[in-house]
Amino acid sequence: MRKLWLILPLCGIVLMGCDDSHETEAPCDKACGHGSCYVQVTQEACMCDDGYLKDADGTCTIAKAPELKVVSKPQVKNNVVTFDVQLIDGAGVAQSPKIVITRNGSALNFEQKGLSVSVSDNIGTTKKASYTISLTSSNGVEVDPLFIPVWNEETKFDWRDGVLYFAFIDRFNNGNPANDNKLNIQYDWYGGDFAGLKAKVESNYFTDLGVNVLWISSISMNTQKAAGKSCGYHSYWPITTGYSDKTASMFEGASSNGVPITPIEPHFGTLEELKELVKACHDRGIRVLVDFAANHVADDSPVFLQHPEWFNYSDYQDRDSILCEGPTENGELSQKNWDRIPETCWFSDNLPDFNYEIPEVRQFTLEHARWLIRTTDIDGFRLDAVKHMPIQFIKELRSGIDEMFTGSDEIFYIVGETFDGEWKIKQYIGDDMLHGQFDFPLYNTLRGTIMNGDGKFWDLKDFVPNNDRTYGNALMSTFLGNHDVARAISHIHHDSELKYHENPEVTDTWAYRQLRLAWVFLLTSPMLPMIYYGDEYGLEGANDPDNRRMMEFDNQLNDEQRKTIELVRKLGTLRHKHPALW
Repeated sequence: MRKLWLILPLCGIVLMGCDDSHETEAPCDKACGHGSCYVQVTQEACMCDDGYLKDADGTCTIAKAPELKVVSKPQVKNNVVTFDVQLIDGAGVAQSPKIVITRNGSALNFEQKGLSVSVSDNIGTTKKASYTISLTSSNGVEVDPLFIPVWNEETKFDWRDGVLYFAFIDRFNNGNPANDNKLNIQYDWYGGDFAGLKAKVESNYFTDLGVNVLWISSISMNTQKAAGKSCGYHSYWPITTGYSDKTASMFEGASSNGVPITPIEPHFGTLEELKELVKACHDRGIRVLVDFAANHVADDSPVFLQHPEWFNYSDYQDRDSILCEGPTENGELSQKNWDRIPETCWFSDNLPDFNYEIPEVRQFTLEHARWLIRTTDIDGFRLDAVKHMPIQFIKELRSGIDEMFTGSDEIFYIVGETFDGEWKIKQYIGDDMLHGQFDFPLYNTLRGTIMNGDGKFWDLKDFVPNNDRTYGNALMSTFLGNHDVARAISHIHHDSELKYHENPEVTDTWAYRQLRLAWVFLLTSPMLPMIYYGDEYGLEGANDPDNRRMMEFDNQLNDEQRKTIELVRKLGTLRHKHPALW
């Protein structure tokens, strides 16, 4: 009589019995390949051996892909990093497998025992050691590499103790005039670059402000063409979104306005210069966020030219009707598409909008994000234009990055930009989405109170307690200004509506007193305060693009500006010394 195995998964009990037509000695008849046959109730099935999966017929014939796994997470003691890694390859898919480990791009010596590796690495005074674990085999099997970032700090970093600074690269500091390559248009490249930014990092400009998180412009290469009076100086017209080791061939041999395409914006510098900038920051305990512009690409991107089917309305003839802000019959701009079709409208007629309803497109961009993290060793993203992309993409971006960091205790912080009200901002925050967003409702309240001489301060008093609870456990970022709104000092001085470069230099003491009061509020409040470059001293500027002037330093500042930046330095330092302030 055949044996009958009854498996009760809820209680973990296996009962053996016989049905009427089989003897207990009769074997299970199903051929299972790499597995063993059993009877589940009255149905014969296969239980696969380790390393195998079932095919369409339920037979164990499919070998599991090999996987690298962190067995014990990294520990740091006396500048020595230790961790264990194992190759999981039960089916023996990889022939003569060899585990390869690099630290910050340099090969690491270690001893491999079978399919396991135990690492003990003396990193000396290195602040951040980032390990990439990959596999080679004689039959060329590909395995997703592991990325293990490790910080070597006496006190574990807490993102709530962060002071964020947004350095708008092209307008910050020109360290290498050789890469300026101006187009001679009104809104041109100004020359700021990685080299100039690195020089300010090394001079402790940011450290003196108490800054320990640096947000930089998107580093992807932008179109090198002009669009009317403007160009891609702001870094939001990318052409190399999607670049990775797997997709590099898509971009090879292509150019933009005669400039060969590289993954990094050539006006900013090279990939190596970017890595040097990141390392300089890490050496001083500064985390680095990169602006991630994932909503669209410029229309001379190889991605759009080779895969127009990946974009919304790519074959649409009447582009005006699908612009987020397009013309109406009377010739005036209409705002309706921003809210009517926010996830599919084009920001302009030269910026094709990714169709993230297509899984292949989501995976393409996610692989680019993971490549950026592994290659540049950055610590977070500021995600642009959040409400213009489906939540499914936001979730897959978060889960894909979290998966990268399962072998580490570090958090890759993702803060979003949703220029909207509380109800919309909250939709994209959660354990499976963004860690936080920029707090525009608080900004609007500050602008109507502290940054408005006629403001009623009890409006701020009434708003703040509720706002502190609005977003739950999210780590929001607060600010007095950014690259999309007029400068803080210009709001205070009632110059925010003036045209490009019409703003006079502000010298009135009362205006800077209001700005300093705003900084006292922001830098002694919870969340992650952000300093938009120049606001630390009171750089003038009306609305975009006037709010993106070239940064000024030292003897370029007037007396009130010097007083303002000195106060911000004191507040930034004080904030880190007293956790009650954050």
